[in-house]
Amino acid sequence: MCIIDISEIIPQKTSRGDEVISYVGKESINITYIRKRGKPIAVDINRYVQRDTLLVGVAIWACEGTRRRLHELELSNSSEKLARLYMNLLTELGVNKYARFRVQALKENVELCEKFWEKTLNIEKAEKPITHIRQIRQNSNGVVNIRINSTILRELFFYWAQILPDLLQ
Repeated sequence: MCIIDISEIIPQKTSRGDEVISYVGKESINITYIRKRGKPIAVDINRYVQRDTLLVGVAIWACEGTRRRLHELELSNSSEKLARLYMNLLTELGVNKYARFRVQALKENVELCEKFWEKTLNIEKAEKPITHIRQIRQNSNGVVNIRINSTILRELFFYWAQILPDLLQ
């Protein structure tokens, strides 16, 4: 399998024009950016990931990801295959530890759906999903929301989604 060096695809500026600062190590990259007001929390990501995992994970986020807030990287989906592929990318990047999960399910299926997503995504007890009980269309597994509160990660995924056609070549 082909490995890609993430340090080669870090943007110079954020979508708002702020300068991105990255410190590249042997195995990881520390990324932050400078704003006039406030300083975002830096994040460490793994420097090397499998190319296919990156392309598929970014494509999933580009198609299915939520863009409600600038400080959140979020994906909501009912497909366990898509959620698992996306989690594979987060794991390879080394940021899966920041992920929080919310399960949306019918009232009568809450516990069943929680257990399903815990098993499917290998969520430990410390990361137990927050269950949002509401009426959704009939779906035995519910919908899982995978969320990371990180402006920097959202900016990276936003940039990677923009350059995805170039990465495919």
